[in-house]
Amino acid sequence: MNFYDQYAAICAERGIEPCSQRAADMFHVTRATISTWKSKNKMPKGETVAVIADALGISADYLLGRTDDPTDYSNPELIAELAGPVLDQFDGDVKKALAFKKA
Repeated sequence: MNFYDQYAAICAERGIEPCSQRAADMFHVTRATISTWKSKNKMPKGETVAVIADALGISADYLLGRTDDPTDYSNPELIAELAGPVLDQFDGDVKKALAFKKA
């Protein structure tokens, strides 16, 4: 999947129209910029990818198609939720601790 496809899919999951003014405002871009991602298969700048990922609560790697896992393992809220014995048991590996907690 290309960037726009990943972006549009996660927006749809979150109830956000990908090319809407709401999305543009959330991600600090214009609707024309979003349209360019789609029509010209352009990728946004790194800082824009980071803004989108943070706003949607997903990893930038997921948006970029580098992983199928949207979880942002660097999210401080996720780390705080896992803090304590479970995270310590996995030597701070958030991904393993989360998998253990879900099991």
